Amino acid sequence: MVYREEGHGGGGSSAPRPQRIAKKVTIRRAPQVQPQRFVSAPPARVSRPAPQPAPQRQPVRRNPPRPQPQQSQRSPARAPFKANSSGQVSGGGKAPGNVRGGNGGPQRNPAQNKPKSPPKAGQGKVQGAGAKPAPKAPGINQYLASDSGYQSGLSELMKTLQQFQTGNAQNQNDVRSAFQTAMERMGQEREQSLKSLQEDFASRGLLQSGLYAQSNSDYDTEYQNRIADLTKDQEGQLGALSTEASNFQGLNESQKAALKQAAIQRRADKYNIK
Repeated sequence: MVYREEGHGGGGSSAPRPQRIAKKVTIRRAPQVQPQRFVSAPPARVSRPAPQPAPQRQPVRRNPPRPQPQQSQRSPARAPFKANSSGQVSGGGKAPGNVRGGNGGPQRNPAQNKPKSPPKAGQGKVQGAGAKPAPKAPGINQYLASDSGYQSGLSELMKTLQQFQTGNAQNQNDVRSAFQTAMERMGQEREQSLKSLQEDFASRGLLQSGLYAQSNSDYDTEYQNRIADLTKDQEGQLGALSTEASNFQGLNESQKAALKQAAIQRRADKYNIK
């Protein structure tokens, strides 16, 4: 290739630059290589062994036929077993030992699933060899001592009775105390009344007269009547309190008997006592 440089314009006085000439390059082609051809080798010969004669088969000895049992000695034919939709096996004869139903679980013989008939009347309950014997019923007094219902009810009744008796005794003491106080006041009034009566008749000069004696006798009669009325009233009140205490005692005893009867009934129900 040749590179030239030309000046701009036409009137320049500058000297021309030297020209550079590129070297000529020759390109050579690579020699073509001919493809190689492969020739397959001839197949090798395989030696086969000579055929051997087949071994002779020995005759098979068969066991002699066993004697068949007579028809009378054979067991009766069993009916085939059938399985219903739930997997239970039914049919004649004895069920096989471990037959599985539709759900994969073992099925028992239908005869084993049959519910047992209840014991007849009068036979009582049949206990197995390993069953514990029924507990023996304790005596009535022993049961009452251990029965919490009876003991708590009895304690409550005793507490109520004691409170009533205490109140009743206090009321009787109050009646007697009131009677005694009334008697003391009446005695003081009698002395004062007799003294006033004597002074009255003495002031009039009639102390030795029969009028004074009559007045004194009339006052004593009235005094004795008042004492009798007061004593009767006391006895009435004490009698009423005593009757009330007796009635309450009887009611308390009836309640005790009812508690005892209820406890005895519980004992009978618990130990099946007829």
